[in-house]
Amino acid sequence: MERSARAKCERQQRVASDAVNQFSLHLYRASASETGNIFFSPYSIHAAMSMAWNGAAGQTAAQMADVLHWPAELRGNGSSEDALVDSAGLTDTLRQLAVANAMWAQSGHPFHEAFVRQAGASFYELDFARAAEQSRQQINDWVARQTLNRIRDLVPAGSVNELTRLVLTNTIYFKADWRKKFDPDNTADASFHLADGSTLRVPMMHQTDNFSAFDEPRFVGIELHYARPGLSMQLFVPRRIGDLDWLEETILAAGPESWQRQMHRRHVDLSLPRFRLETSLGLGGTLRAMGMTAAFDPITADFSAMTPDSGYSISEVIHRAVVDVNEQGTEAAGATAAVLMTGCEVNNKPLRIKFDRPFVFTICGESMYCSSRTVLFMGRVMCPAAAPLGSPGRADGDELEYAAVLQGKVTEFLTVNKFRVRLRDGREIVAVMPDDYLELAREQNDRTDGSFITVELELREPPAIPRITSAKRQMPNDDVAEK
Repeated sequence: MERSARAKCERQQRVASDAVNQFSLHLYRASASETGNIFFSPYSIHAAMSMAWNGAAGQTAAQMADVLHWPAELRGNGSSEDALVDSAGLTDTLRQLAVANAMWAQSGHPFHEAFVRQAGASFYELDFARAAEQSRQQINDWVARQTLNRIRDLVPAGSVNELTRLVLTNTIYFKADWRKKFDPDNTADASFHLADGSTLRVPMMHQTDNFSAFDEPRFVGIELHYARPGLSMQLFVPRRIGDLDWLEETILAAGPESWQRQMHRRHVDLSLPRFRLETSLGLGGTLRAMGMTAAFDPITADFSAMTPDSGYSISEVIHRAVVDVNEQGTEAAGATAAVLMTGCEVNNKPLRIKFDRPFVFTICGESMYCSSRTVLFMGRVMCPAAAPLGSPGRADGDELEYAAVLQGKVTEFLTVNKFRVRLRDGREIVAVMPDDYLELAREQNDRTDGSFITVELELREPPAIPRITSAKRQMPNDDVAEK
């Protein structure tokens, strides 16, 4: 009987791992069309949406299962959440890798006991109806604690209001040293070749040792293990800058199990830049484009397995993630909120792997019971300094003065609070907009009068992202602006 139970557990872990990995690749593919750096935790997003899926029914549940790649066998008894945790080795109590789920419910509103039990999450009651801002802050404080303050203000102002009935949150925090650390004395500035043909001087780490590596005609790659068993980072770089799209479409799509089979033990001369990435994503539109439409539609959404009340739908899915890679190791964190409202080969010659051009990477966890690997984090580095293409910090062009106040025009809305800005000298950068001006930005999406938003922003030294200090609406050929 014990052997049978163990076999069932291993089977569920493999299914859960496959579900997260397939979702990871589809979500990355949906995001890859954006220029610049990418980083997110597919594990965190999948976990938060899986809690919502357990409360869905009918077409809503079917669409969510398709997008999340969940089979029916793991629904309804809480095993999907258990398998998801075990598939990545998250049952270990070490603080190096920690995951947490929480449900934040409107006080006094009924939820099915089975749904709450199956979620495997901490349950809190808040009063969104009369204290939406206070409730938002309480959620954000919890997220900050779970991620050791690496993720703050996950839920932006205006995301919850008197109609909010439930917020589902997941956090994942990861910190681990490399099994083979880089010597800081070997780190030196070196050129990183950007996709537009220019170069950037970045701190490049270096070591020569034996690693599991890829040595293919169009790309090279490497797996770097962490000191804790079962955790590793995989990095892939094309031999030609122009092959990055091909690399994303073919190699990433193969998945962790395929990567592991293709790697060989090699003596490697490795150069890898230090980098730090931070992203904030609004995923509602992306998930709808992936096929999860009914859950966001107030008319068609069916969450009758969650609550006896009708009219529930998902209004927003918000995700933030941060990663810091250096000589010692890696620290990464991710958090997701779903808001529901009513209404070995040996070679003496070292294989040279130099990450001096755009590359992609993943961080995977391995189940403690079976050999399945789960993608915990995934990203693309176009610029290691976390500055966008065409941004300040380039070595081969005119440099801009940090801490300077610059003026420009918003040309693209990227995420919940990030915008692409064209400066007066023609260069483009990505900047963060504070909450005070987000409503102005949201309204701009619906306007067809030719107006646009002009901003002043403070330039900060990478990896810090430039911050918008003021914004106003401008009409074409008109000096009158609306703030």
